[in-house]
Amino acid sequence: MIKRFFCMFSLISLTGILLVACRQTPLPFECTDAIGCVDIAPGQPIKLGVLQALSGGVAVIGSDQTRGIELALAMRDNQLLGHPIELQIEDERCTSEGGTIAAMKVVADPQAVAVIGTTCSGAATTAIKVISEAGLVMVSGANTAPSLTAIGGDQGVRLFRFLNDPKMYEQQWS
Repeated sequence: MIKRFFCMFSLISLTGILLVACRQTPLPFECTDAIGCVDIAPGQPIKLGVLQALSGGVAVIGSDQTRGIELALAMRDNQLLGHPIELQIEDERCTSEGGTIAAMKVVADPQAVAVIGTTCSGAATTAIKVISEAGLVMVSGANTAPSLTAIGGDQGVRLFRFLNDPKMYEQQWS
């Protein structure tokens, strides 16, 4: 009985080892996206830059937008696809100089993958140049300057906004 059990156990073990040894290894991931891909190891955070006006005359708007981002993340347990989210929040001061400085701080971190912001279009105009040159993308819900996403504009700019161009409304209301 023991001999039969040992033979059966050995046969099952050998079959399992052969099945594991003969499986095909998965092909390595190859990025074919024109913008590029991000490789984040399991358990590592997704780092997002946040550029908002946190000082000056429109600080209340930038603070509200920042809190909105934090609230949206809290509703998802500060995670995306099993990765914790880390925000790097910078004050763009609603100025072109502030936009540049804030963007430079974010892109200095090689682990940053994208930027949310800005509060002001003037800050976005300079920040997006720094962000695009670093290969990152910025998503904005506040910028209204038509030049930021004008057709025929700078094709290297990586700005996506979900607030319509005000010129569109002018044409509709005329």
